[in-house]
Amino acid sequence: MEKTGRKKPKTGTVNPEKRAVSRRHPGTAPVPRAPRRNTAVTKKVPAALPESDELLRSFFESAGLMRGIVEVVAEDDVRHITDNAAAAALLGMTPEAMKNKLGSELGEPREILRLWVSRCYESRKSKKPVIFEYRDTRGDKETWLLATVSSVRTPPHGCPRFAYVVIDITGRKQAEKALKESEERHRLLAETMLQGVVHQNADGTIISMNPAAEQILGKTPEEFLGGTSVSVEHDTIHEDGSLFPGRDHPSMVALQTGKQVRGVIMGVFNPREKAYRWISIDAVPLFRPGEDRPWQVYTVFEDITERRNAEAGLRKAYDELETRIRERTAELQKAVESIGTERRRLYDVLEALPVYICLLDRDYRMPFANRYFRETFAVPAGRRCYEFLFNRSEPCDTCETYTVMKTRSPHHWFWTGPNGRDYDIYDFPFTDTDGSFMVLEMGIDITEQKKAEAATEKANAYNRSLIEASLDPLVTISPDGTISDVNEATIRVTGFSREELVGTDFSDYFTEPEKAKAGYEKVFREGAVTDYELGIRHKDGHVTPVLYNAAVYRDPAGKNTGVFAAARDITGRKKAEDALRRAHALLEKRVEERTAEIVQANAQLKKEIANRMQAESLVKKTVSELHAAIESTADGIYAADCAGKIIRYNQNFASMWKIPEELLQSGEDKKVAAFLMTRVKNPGLFSAGDDGSSRHADRETYDMLELTDGRIFERYSKPQKMDRTIIGRVLSYRDVTDRRHAEEKLIASLQEKETLIREIHHRVKNNLQIISGLLDMTRMRTPDSTTSGILTDMMMKIKTMAQIHTRLYESRQFDRINMSGQIKDQVTDLSSIYGRSGAEIAATIHAEDIFLPVDQAIPCALIVNEILSNAFKHAFRGRDQGALDISATHTGGRVRIVVRDDGSGIPESVDPDRTTSLGLKLIRSLVQQLNGSIEIRNDNGTVVAVEFPLPAGGR
Repeated sequence: MEKTGRKKPKTGTVNPEKRAVSRRHPGTAPVPRAPRRNTAVTKKVPAALPESDELLRSFFESAGLMRGIVEVVAEDDVRHITDNAAAAALLGMTPEAMKNKLGSELGEPREILRLWVSRCYESRKSKKPVIFEYRDTRGDKETWLLATVSSVRTPPHGCPRFAYVVIDITGRKQAEKALKESEERHRLLAETMLQGVVHQNADGTIISMNPAAEQILGKTPEEFLGGTSVSVEHDTIHEDGSLFPGRDHPSMVALQTGKQVRGVIMGVFNPREKAYRWISIDAVPLFRPGEDRPWQVYTVFEDITERRNAEAGLRKAYDELETRIRERTAELQKAVESIGTERRRLYDVLEALPVYICLLDRDYRMPFANRYFRETFAVPAGRRCYEFLFNRSEPCDTCETYTVMKTRSPHHWFWTGPNGRDYDIYDFPFTDTDGSFMVLEMGIDITEQKKAEAATEKANAYNRSLIEASLDPLVTISPDGTISDVNEATIRVTGFSREELVGTDFSDYFTEPEKAKAGYEKVFREGAVTDYELGIRHKDGHVTPVLYNAAVYRDPAGKNTGVFAAARDITGRKKAEDALRRAHALLEKRVEERTAEIVQANAQLKKEIANRMQAESLVKKTVSELHAAIESTADGIYAADCAGKIIRYNQNFASMWKIPEELLQSGEDKKVAAFLMTRVKNPGLFSAGDDGSSRHADRETYDMLELTDGRIFERYSKPQKMDRTIIGRVLSYRDVTDRRHAEEKLIASLQEKETLIREIHHRVKNNLQIISGLLDMTRMRTPDSTTSGILTDMMMKIKTMAQIHTRLYESRQFDRINMSGQIKDQVTDLSSIYGRSGAEIAATIHAEDIFLPVDQAIPCALIVNEILSNAFKHAFRGRDQGALDISATHTGGRVRIVVRDDGSGIPESVDPDRTTSLGLKLIRSLVQQLNGSIEIRNDNGTVVAVEFPLPAGGR
C-alpha cells in the first residue's frame, strides 16, 4: 500500500507532562510525575521521555521479530492492541488495520486462538514468560512459529493484557525433517550393503557394524562391540597362513598414519562355519575440521571366499589337464588378471575425488596444494596464487579468501577458476606449527551440481561417499518405478550417464523387464527382497548377471518413499562355476577323448580350416561395407590407434583439410596432427582436444574449430573400443561455416530491429513530451481559469500517452506495459498539479502487477486519467481535506479498476448514464474500445468501477 498527498500541521500547545504520558508504548504503565523537590531534574524529564519512547519504538519495530500486545476477551479469542509491521505482514495487513481487531475477525483459526489463550493464562498464573511453538495452518505453505507470551499490566476495568514475541522457525523445522530423511537413507544403505562395514573410534574400539559384517565374520554385534582390531580372539591370518597381528590391521594402520588403506587380503575365522573366510579390506580415516589426527575410522570389507575357493578348484582341475587345454587355461587366467587390473583401476578412480585443498599465507603464497589442485591448475612452486593462476601482478579484486584473515572465522563463497569451472569454496583459519596465521581452503567443483543446505549436504555427502565406495551397482527407485539416483558402478555396468538413468523406468535396463518390475513391486509389498537374480544389459549389448538385495526406505512419518537396491556382479562366479563344471566333465571324459582324438583330428582340422575361410570372407565383406559407409558420409572421418598409427580416413577428411597425400600415406598420426594445427587459428585448443594422452580417456568430446581461412568445423571425438578395451579414437569433422554465418546474420538483424523499435518509442515519447511542455507553458500564462483547465486536461492526456512510450523505451519488453507503476505515476502527477490549490487530498493505491499490450495500455491509462482528474476537480469542492482510494486487480481473466473518493458525490439531478459531459463520454468511448463495462454510483462519495477482459498472455 502506498500513500501520497500532504497533511497540514496541527497548531496549538500541549502540556509537556501530559505529552510524555500519552506517547508511552501501548500496554505499558503510565510514567508517574516526579516530585517537585528538584526543579532541575523535573525540567529534564520532558526531554528524556521522548528519547526513551523513541528507543522503545525502535526496539518494537526492529525487523526480524514479530512483536505486539493482545488482550484476552474470551476462551478462544484475543483483541490486538498493537502489533509491529513484521507481525502484521504475517497476516498480509498493516499495523493500523489490525489495531483493536479480534483474532477471529482477522481469520485466525479457533484452535490457534485457544492455544494462545491457554498459554497467556499460564504466564499470568506463573508470572513468567511462556514459550511454545505451533504450526500455522493458513495457506498452502507450511509455517512453524515459536511464540513467547508475558503478562503485562492490565488497565482498570479492562481485559488481561499480554506482550508477545514470535519467530518464524519454518527453516529449522524443514532442516530437521531433511536430516531425519538423510539419516534413514544412511541406515538403509548400511543395512542393505553386501560389503561388511565396521565403525571404530580413535583408540580402535568397535562402536558399530552392519548385518553383512555379522554374517561374514560369524559373530553377533554383542561379541564385537567394545572390542578392538588387536584382540587375539579374532583369529586372523595372512594369505600364506601366518598370523595376522592386530596392530597391522588396516583400521589400526589408518588410525596411526591418517591415510587410507586399500585392498588388504585377510583370513578371518568364522565360528559359525568353523572355517576361515577370506576378505578384501579398505580402511578410511575420518578427520574433524582443523585436526590432523583421525578421530574415527570406517572399515569396508568384501567376502572373497567363494572366489578364492573357485580359483583353487580351477587350479587343481587345470593341473590334471594335458597340454592341449593349457592354452585355454592361460586365456582364462589372463581374463582373471584383466578383471583384477580393472578392479584396481576402479579403486584408483574412487580415490581420486574431485576436491582441491591448499594453504595460503599472508603474502598470497601457497606452501601446500594437493594432487587435484596441481593437476587441475598448476604447481605453485613458491609463486603467489594470482601470478600462476591469472598471470596478474596484484591480488584479484573479487577474491574472498582473505576475508578469514580479517574475521578470524570460517568463510564460505563461490569462485570461477581460470579453467572456467565453478567451485564451492570453504576457507578456514589455520595456525601453522610456527604460530603463523594461514588460510586453509577447500574447493569443490560444483559446475554440474547444486548446493544443498548445510546439514543435509553433509549427510548426503557422507551417504554418497558410502555409495560410491561400493563396487556393486546401487540404485534408489521411486514408488512409480523410476530411477531417482545411481552410483558410479551402475553407470559403468549400464553404459548410461547418471542424467540418462535418473527418471527412467528401472526395469528397462534388464534382459527380463517384467521380472525386474515384479522384483521391485515385491519389495514395496513385503519390505525387502534378497538374492534376486537378474541380468543387466549394457547399452553396447553385453549382459552382466547380478544378484539383487533391496529394501524400502521411509520418511519420518513412516511412509514408504522408495526402494534402495544393491546388485552383486556374479559374472566371475558364473564363469568360475562354468569353468569348473567343464573341467570336471573334461576329466571324466579324458579317456574317451584320448581314444577319439586321433580319429577326429583330421576331420576337426578340415572343419577349422573351412570355418576360418568363412570367417575371413565375412571379415572382408564387413570391412568393405564399413569402407563404403565411411566414404558415403558428408563428414570428414579420421581414426588412429593408441600407438599413434592412422587406422582409417575418408576422402572428405583429406579434401576438407587439404592434407598432402604423403602425410596420410606415412601412417603417422603425429605428422597429421602437426599439419592440422597449422590450419587452425587456435593451435592450443586443437592440441588440447586431440593429443595422444586424450585418446586413452574413456570419454566423448565435442568442440568447434576456426580455421585460418575463415571456415568453421565441428569436431566430435569418441573412443574406439574392443569389448571394454580402448584401442584408438575416431574423430568426425563437419563444415558448419554457412550455418554459423547465417546465425550471426540473424542475431544482427534481431538486434537492429530491437534498436529501431526502441528509437521509435523514444522519438514518440520526446514529441509527446514537447507537446505536453508547450501546453503546460501556455496553461501557466493563461489567466482564464476555464482555458487553463482545458489545457490542463489536454496536457495530462498527452503526458499519459508519453508515459506509456517512456515505459516501452526503458523496458526490454516492447509488447506490454505494467499498469501498476503507470497508475502510481499518474496519481503522483495529478496530486502535484491539483494539490497546489484547493483541498489536501490523500491518495491510497492498491495496484497489482497487471501487464497490458500497448493497444490496451493507452486507453486504460486515459480512462484512469479522466476519472482521477474529475475527482481532483469536482469531488472536494468547499472542503479542506479529502481521500482517494485507487485499486487495480485482475482475476478470472478480467481487469478491474476502482476509484473511490469520500467527496460530495454525484448530484441527484445528474444521470451518469445519460449525461453529455465530455469527460464521461470519453470514458465510455474508451471502455467500449476495451470491450469492457463501467459502473458509476454514490457510496459515501463517488465510486467509479471499470472492468474489461485481460488479453491472452497478459496478467
